Amino acid sequence: MTDHFQPADDEIDLLELAQTIWDGRWLIAFVTAAVFAIGSAYLHVAERTYTITLTAKPVQGDEGPRLGGFSGLASLAGISLPSGSSSDFSSFPLMMTAPEVTARLVDDPVIMLQLYAGEWDTQAGVWRMPERSAAGTLMQSLKYFLSGNPPQEYREPDALRLSEAFKKILSSSVERQSGLLTIRLDHADPEFGKYLALAAFKAADSHYRAGFITNGSNSIEFYKTQLARARAAEHREALARVIASEEQKLMLATRSSYFVADVLTGPTASLAPTAPRASMVLALSLLLGLIAGAGIVLLRKAFNKEPVA
Repeated sequence: MTDHFQPADDEIDLLELAQTIWDGRWLIAFVTAAVFAIGSAYLHVAERTYTITLTAKPVQGDEGPRLGGFSGLASLAGISLPSGSSSDFSSFPLMMTAPEVTARLVDDPVIMLQLYAGEWDTQAGVWRMPERSAAGTLMQSLKYFLSGNPPQEYREPDALRLSEAFKKILSSSVERQSGLLTIRLDHADPEFGKYLALAAFKAADSHYRAGFITNGSNSIEFYKTQLARARAAEHREALARVIASEEQKLMLATRSSYFVADVLTGPTASLAPTAPRASMVLALSLLLGLIAGAGIVLLRKAFNKEPVA
């Protein structure tokens, strides 16, 4: 007697699954259309943002002569030697979001009033904590309930808050072949975005300039002292090249042009909004609608399934 294979109750019958989905095709179509309509409605109310780009190149590409053991002597003497401009250029993106740089922009009303518009009391002329909505209060209470972290006290917009804001909205990348630096940010107001990108760029360059002017003269005097004491010809030649290089940088620092990085192109804003991407939102809405519709049909089938006697 041959036993026939009986499929287990928990095994999936693909034919039955396909038939269930086909029988519920109109419900799936309705759910898909509803989700698709929600995605389309979101695109009508979502804020459009533009991408602003600024491309920069280093002002000087050479590191300058190596100091050998003189850098160690300078450290012992308490002298801070200026670094080569190429090393400054490599750290330039990081400095653009540093509090030392954003401190130069906290007095700029265009930037502060645009980024923190909801916190400025026009009548009193002071910063105030914005009033929370009912939803905002509920979310804060929920966060406290789940994490146990108490709500932070209000802090007026300052260099540290501006630094955190810059870290969120500013991004940068360096092209390997050309070594060019590209700075990007997204904002709903393209003109303000261009103003912000250029202001952050100039503030970072001014930070390097001020630091070099402060320490440059002392460093050059240190080089000259070591040149007078040097006996080896190669050391004297190296120090002479260093002095000439640093004097040239000090002269450039006193000019109105850029010191570490120079703007090559931009800042420019995209002609059309780059976010939200309509094609991606609609495609995702269509996919989610199909998945949600199929899930509802299968759940309804599972709950309506008659038990076997």
